[in-house]
This record gives sequence, C-alpha cells and structure tokens, in this order.
Amino acid sequence: MSGMSSPPEVIVARQCGMRCFSLALVTNVCIVKDDDTSKDKADLENSSDVASGAEKGLNHEQVLNAGLCQAENIQLFFRGFITEIGKTVLRRN
Repeated sequence: MSGMSSPPEVIVARQCGMRCFSLALVTNVCIVKDDDTSKDKADLENSSDVASGAEKGLNHEQVLNAGLCQAENIQLFFRGFITEIGKTVLRRN
C-alpha cells in the first residue's frame, strides 16, 4: 500500500539517483466493489463495512481524527528512524 502520489515521486527520484523511503498512514479506506468473485478477499476484515464506509457518512473530521490518533506513534517511529540513519551516517564517516 502506498500514498497516491508516492509511486510516481519515487520513480522520478530513483531516476535522479536518489535513495527513497516512503511511509503512508491510512486514515480512511476505500474498497471498490466489483463483480469479480475470483479475487481473494479473505484477508479483508469486515469488507462489507469497509466498502460502505462512505455510505455510512465518513467525513473529513473523522479522517483527520484518525491521523491525530496515530500522531504519537508516527513521532516515535521517526525519532527512531532518524536516530538509526544518523548512526549509519556516522559509521560511514
């Protein structure tokens, strides 16, 4: 899973020789309902609820709140990530 703009941005950055890292925080889920029953949907929890999220009135405020609920976890992740990158850079020098 990735953000909508991440793949083309990473493709261009890699073509420019840049190393890349991408992180996406999913704050809302949209599943396109289709008639193809051959697709494996066993991994989707409550797929009927997820698919109808918009129909149930999911709004922008709920999406923002979902992001805010993960703010501390994201901060902790990036603190650790940046610390490890720093250690790697120091080891190379």
